[in-house]
Amino acid sequence: MDHWICEVWSDAEGRWLLIDPDTKMVDIPRPDFKMAGDVWLSARQGLPILAPMVGRRWGWEPIRQNLIHDFEACLNLEPAYGDGPPLFRVKKSDLTQAQGQLLDEMAHLLQDPDVNLEVSG
Repeated sequence: MDHWICEVWSDAEGRWLLIDPDTKMVDIPRPDFKMAGDVWLSARQGLPILAPMVGRRWGWEPIRQNLIHDFEACLNLEPAYGDGPPLFRVKKSDLTQAQGQLLDEMAHLLQDPDVNLEVSG
């Protein structure tokens, strides 16, 4: 089962905090959690695909889906879990080079979304 971590802005600290609502963990250290974009880029470089904080192997589809969910969340688009654009459901074997490059670009943008993505309203 997938497990989601949230980011909340702390005005007092002037930074984003990682929060796990299920376990009530607040301010999870960044090195202890790998964001979907970083996991995607590591996998594309042939590095082992490990689930954040768990250490178990993941497949390409859930990594891609989490990448897309993270990207949508940064754009204030938060569909229900399991919903997503058509690219969300493409099998790895059917992924075109252009689609892979688009996902790579999304992952790079997510490395610093405050700088790379301008969202209005």
